[in-house]
Amino acid sequence: MFPSAYLLLLLAQPGEIQVTSTPTTLELAWSDVEDRIQGSISPKNPVEQVPLVVTAHVGSFQGEEFDGPVTFSLKPVDARAGGQSKTVKRAKGEKAWRVELTPDGPGMHSLDLSWSTTRLKVASAKIPVQEAKLPRWPWWVMVGLAAVTALGLGVRSMFKKQETT
Repeated sequence: MFPSAYLLLLLAQPGEIQVTSTPTTLELAWSDVEDRIQGSISPKNPVEQVPLVVTAHVGSFQGEEFDGPVTFSLKPVDARAGGQSKTVKRAKGEKAWRVELTPDGPGMHSLDLSWSTTRLKVASAKIPVQEAKLPRWPWWVMVGLAAVTALGLGVRSMFKKQETT
């Protein structure tokens, strides 16, 4: 194999984002010799089917401040494809990029951030996603049964013959 191919493989390897827990959020931190990421994920304990908000500031150590789009991807660690991916631009007057992603299921997920400064860069974090406490469908079934029961009792009381004494 050519030496340039080894260099390309080395440069294309994603960096690992450090994830630390605070009382309300998960804090993200990553840096290389040119750029850095500082950000957060809320809620602190992501749950399947519940949107989580990822906020990240991508900055450079030298030169102009980075202002390009950042792509956020969230997918299960063992998945080869799928998941969610959104490319966002920084809002006017804001210092950070903000995106809402919804994990599809429980388990360990990979959050990837990619952007292009001097070259394409990818940083990745592993995030545990918890199983939802109780699925919503049983609640809908109970509400539906209560509505049908109330409707049935209402119709029955309207057509019931009144007894005379």
